[in-house]
Amino acid sequence: MVMVLQAVGLPAEAIAILLPIDRLLDTFRTTVNVEGDMVGSLIVQKISGNK
Repeated sequence: MVMVLQAVGLPAEAIAILLPIDRLLDTFRTTVNVEGDMVGSLIVQKISGNK
């Protein structure tokens, strides 16, 4: 993350501001990923006819 900040011209100290926000966004990304996996497995179960 520090390399990305430096690449866009922001100081490395900005990471202290971004880390709490990134933690929250990571939680939402994980939630969406797990929900998508559950929906996909339900679709496969429905198509295969298994109960």
